[in-house]
Amino acid sequence: MSDLKIIVLLNNGSLYGKKILNHFRARGLAMHAVVVIRQPLTYFLKLFHFIHRRVGIVDSLYFTVRRLAFERSGERMTHWHGQPFIAFYDQLGAPVYHSRQTNSPQTQQALETLAPDVLILGQTGIVRAPLLAAPRLGTLNGHPGVLPFYRGIDCAKWAAHRGDFENIGSTVHWVENGVDTGRIIRAQRYAFTGAESLDTLDERLYDQCAVLLGDVVQALRRGEPQAGVAQDRAQGAQYYKMSRKDEEIARAQLAQFLQTQ
Repeated sequence: MSDLKIIVLLNNGSLYGKKILNHFRARGLAMHAVVVIRQPLTYFLKLFHFIHRRVGIVDSLYFTVRRLAFERSGERMTHWHGQPFIAFYDQLGAPVYHSRQTNSPQTQQALETLAPDVLILGQTGIVRAPLLAAPRLGTLNGHPGVLPFYRGIDCAKWAAHRGDFENIGSTVHWVENGVDTGRIIRAQRYAFTGAESLDTLDERLYDQCAVLLGDVVQALRRGEPQAGVAQDRAQGAQYYKMSRKDEEIARAQLAQFLQTQ
């Protein structure tokens, strides 16, 4: 299946999405096309409102500023994993298409026209059934948490908060309707070095996701089935945005854990 048609669907400006593209390029995993989603203002307002309901207005503003600063840091990145880092989509060796809003008719039409064998997600938000029907084999997602135990948002932080360091890691899974509920293809626990912070841990888990996605795509290209294993949802839970107060607890738990390593 060396001619497997791979489409990457990602949010415009997503550093993680760009890392997927860079990693695939470095490994010689040809991408048929990249579809870049430009989200409307209403998307960000809904996201802000969702976080506001969970953690309050002050924390919402704090996390928004911190996220913007992190994404901007990607514009200054020159190297990643020992390779030059390419930040511009049109320099990554695949045709680039632009669409507005993840689940819009425009995005659906683009995917139906491109007719991917496999669709790979890069922080697109929830993808609805019409888009999931477009790829022949299915849609892959890299999740910075160990499924089925930690679904949703801030999974590594919640695991640290609970002192559950055995279940910090990354998972590649097929995407189904629901949040992180699809069949698990590969899960990898994170190997602590002792130099992690709560924020760098999250970034390293996304880096691990990009590498695991490359492993899965390479296996598919070799013709190796990647059916995955169905999740037992009763084994875990869905987590939501963590407040700064809970982050401090998680940070203290992580510091204490690293002292024992």
